[in-house]
Amino acid sequence: MNLNKNFINYQLRLKFARRRIFFSCIVLSLLGILLVYDTSSIYAWFNYSDAMYFFKRQIFFLILGLILLAGVLRVDTSFLKKQARLLLVMGIIFLVLVLFIGVKIGGARRWLKVLGFGFQPSEFMKVLFLLYLADYFSRRNYLVKSFLKDILPLLGVTCLVCILIFLEPDLGTAIFFGLLTLVFLFIAHIPRKYLGVLFLIFSVVFLVLIFSSPYRRMRIFSYLNPWADPQGKGFQIVQSQIALGSGGFLGQGLGESKQKLFFLPAAYTDFIFSIAGEEFGFLGCVFLLGIYIFIFFQGLKILKWVNDKFNFYLGWGSLFILTFQALVNIAVVVGVFPTKGLPLPFISYGGSSLLSSFILLGLFLKATKEVIEE
Repeated sequence: MNLNKNFINYQLRLKFARRRIFFSCIVLSLLGILLVYDTSSIYAWFNYSDAMYFFKRQIFFLILGLILLAGVLRVDTSFLKKQARLLLVMGIIFLVLVLFIGVKIGGARRWLKVLGFGFQPSEFMKVLFLLYLADYFSRRNYLVKSFLKDILPLLGVTCLVCILIFLEPDLGTAIFFGLLTLVFLFIAHIPRKYLGVLFLIFSVVFLVLIFSSPYRRMRIFSYLNPWADPQGKGFQIVQSQIALGSGGFLGQGLGESKQKLFFLPAAYTDFIFSIAGEEFGFLGCVFLLGIYIFIFFQGLKILKWVNDKFNFYLGWGSLFILTFQALVNIAVVVGVFPTKGLPLPFISYGGSSLLSSFILLGLFLKATKEVIEE
C-alpha cells in the first residue's frame, strides 16, 4: 500500500515538474513579446512606419510555435527515431541550398525565403541533428567503445554539418554543433582517452579558424579589450555594458532604456538581455537567468527516470540546447564570451529561433511523457 502511494506521489511530482517547465517557457515567451515591442518599436517606426511591426510578427511566430509544439506532442517518438537519418539528410540539403540561393545579409548567406518569410536552416538543423544524435547513440546501448565503428562515422557527419554552416559563414553555430557532439560522447561514456584527443583536436581547429582570419582575430581582440576601440570593433559590447551598468540594481523602468535608441545594435534580437538589464536592473537579470536555471534542474529531475534510451538522449539534448544557448547569449551580453549571434531562447526576436525553441520544448515534453504514464 505504501509502495503504491509512493509511486503515485513520485508520478505526480514528475508531472508537476513537466508542467513547471512548460509554464516557465510560456512566461519567457510572454516576456519576450513585451521586450520585443519595447526594444523594437522606435526602430520599426523609423524603418517600416509601424511601431508594432516586429511585435506583430513575434506574436504570429509565438502562435505558430505553440501549434508546432502541439503537433510534436502528437508524434510518436518511435516514428522520429525511424526517420532521424532521413530528416538529417533533408537538413543537409537545406544547408547546401542556402549557400547557393540563400539571402545575403551582412555578408553572410544564412537565410532562405519561402512565401515571403525568411528562415535559418541552421536553427532547424539543431533539431534535426539532435534527432540524429539521439538515434545514433540509442542504437549503441549507451556505450561507445570502438573509435572506428562508433565514433568515426559520427565525426564524419558532424564535420559535414559544421563545414556547411562555417561556409555561410557562421563559425559560432558550427562550433556549437561540434560541442554538442562532444557532450553526447561524454554522456555516452566514451573512453577518456578518445574524449581527450577529440577535445584537443576540437580546440586546435577552433584556434586555427579564429587566428587564420583577420576579421575573427579582431573580434577576439575586441572581446579581450572592447574599450580599446569603443567606436569600432568594441562598439556593440561597450554599448551592451553601458546598458547593463545603467540599470543598476532595480533598473530604469519599463520603456526607459536609452541604449535601444539606435545606440545598441541588435537590441531586439541577440542583445535583448542588455535592454532587460537596463530597464529591470540586476534583479531583472537574475530573475531571467533564474528561470533558465530552474528549467534545467527541473528537467534533470525528470530525465533520471526516463528508461528508453532514445527518449533519454532526445530529452537531454533538448534541455541542453535550450539552456546552454541561453547561458551563452547572456555570457556574450555581459562580455564573458566573444560576440556571437546566438539568440536568447523564447525571448529574442526571430521566427526561426522561436519556432525551433518550441519544437525542442515539445521534444523534451514528449520524450519525458513516459515517466508519468508507467
